[in-house]
Amino acid sequence: MFKSLNIALLLLVLASVCVGQNTDFREAKWGMSKNDVKSLEHLPLQGENQTSLVYQDSIAGIDVVIGYTFSTDSNQLIAGGYLSKAKYKSQNKYIDDFNTMKKYLTGKYGEPNVDKIRWLNNFFKNSPEKVGFAVALGHAYYLTEWDTQNTVITMTLSGQDYEIQHLVSFKSKQYSEKLDHIRKQAEEIYNQKYGTEQSSRN
Repeated sequence: MFKSLNIALLLLVLASVCVGQNTDFREAKWGMSKNDVKSLEHLPLQGENQTSLVYQDSIAGIDVVIGYTFSTDSNQLIAGGYLSKAKYKSQNKYIDDFNTMKKYLTGKYGEPNVDKIRWLNNFFKNSPEKVGFAVALGHAYYLTEWDTQNTVITMTLSGQDYEIQHLVSFKSKQYSEKLDHIRKQAEEIYNQKYGTEQSSRN
């Protein structure tokens, strides 16, 4: 009896592990509908439009905005991401958060395929205490990437005009063309709105 019970418990544990591994972003799988994702997400909904759902949570101790992106033609989940809400006086604190999130994601997805800091301007490259300031100026950015069976996970720490952005994106490999289509649409809308304003000023 005890042997049968132990086997049953083992199968239950293995089944729960397999379910966790079959998810692509949080508890969701690529291709799910917006209503499917809503039924899985336990957090209060913060925002919604035709192609997205927005929530807020804390991941690895970092307050983040959570975004789900859906295709316009078939209402399928094609991407997701975390955007840090943290604001610090010390720019190096953003690097600490980046490393904290990297440790958390590495625990879930294994060692990253890409992990680097790229310097676009070497002025502060040999001043470790100024690296965060260099990121805020746009002189350098951090890039870490994981490549799983279904997903490309990209984490960046970048900056411009003294503002730093810490972003983690999850992109479906299967629906990459749909994501590109949404991105092109967004660029066209942006260019129509702001390109026209820029032309009128000139």
